[in-house]
Amino acid sequence: MSRMIRDAVESDLPWLSQAMLRVHDAHVREYPTVYRKLEPASARSHLADLMAQPESRVRVAVHQNHIVGHLVFLTETRPETLFTLPRRYGYIAQIDVEPAYRRQGYGRSLIEDCLRSAASLRLTTIMLDVWAFNESARSFFRSLGFDELGYKMSRCVMD
Repeated sequence: MSRMIRDAVESDLPWLSQAMLRVHDAHVREYPTVYRKLEPASARSHLADLMAQPESRVRVAVHQNHIVGHLVFLTETRPETLFTLPRRYGYIAQIDVEPAYRRQGYGRSLIEDCLRSAASLRLTTIMLDVWAFNESARSFFRSLGFDELGYKMSRCVMD
C-alpha cells in the first residue's frame, strides 16, 4: 500500500477545506445551537492561516497521490493559575479520514506522525476534544492510548 504522511501545501487547500467542512457540518447537525455554518472560503482562509503559523502543523495522509486524510496539530501554552500549573502541550484540533479510506490505518498513521512531532517538540502530552455523539472517534482514540479526562455536560434551560 502506497501511504505517506506529509505537510500540507497550498495546493492542498481545496481538498482540506472540503474535508474541514465535512467534519464541521457533522458538528453543526448535532449541535446547531453551538456551531454555525461555515463557508468554504472561510475554511480555506482558516487553514491557510494555520499552515502559516509556526505553532501549528497541518499534515495530510496520501494514498497513491490522493489526499485521504488530514490532521491539524497545535502547540498550546497555558500560564500558571491559582489552580493549575503552567502547561505546554500538543492539541489535535481536527483529524479526519475520507470514509472510503477509514479502517485502513490512515488515522493511526496520522496519530503516530503527530506523536513523533510532539516528541520532537519535547511536548509530554497531546490533548484533544471529542463530542459525545462521536462514539467511533472516542473508540478510535481510546484504541491508540488516549484517556478520557472528564466530561462536559449541559442542560437546556430555555427552548
